[in-house]
Amino acid sequence: MAQPEYDSLAEALKGWRREHGYTTNEASRVSGLTRNSIQRLEAGSYPNAANLVKLSKIFRMTPGQVIDTFNVAKKEQ
Repeated sequence: MAQPEYDSLAEALKGWRREHGYTTNEASRVSGLTRNSIQRLEAGSYPNAANLVKLSKIFRMTPGQVIDTFNVAKKEQ
């Protein structure tokens, strides 16, 4: 299956959450982030290091993979 392309980190986070079948409430529970934090990240805020680690774990990625997605999207703009 081809990996979807995302235009921003926010779009990627929302897409990964949906691909894993999580609602914002479920992603909050699994990650330890508040639902409001997840919503802010999906709206365009950037995660701090601690939140990046939490997010990467629920998506079964490394923090580097999450950041690489952001860097690729930024270069293509």
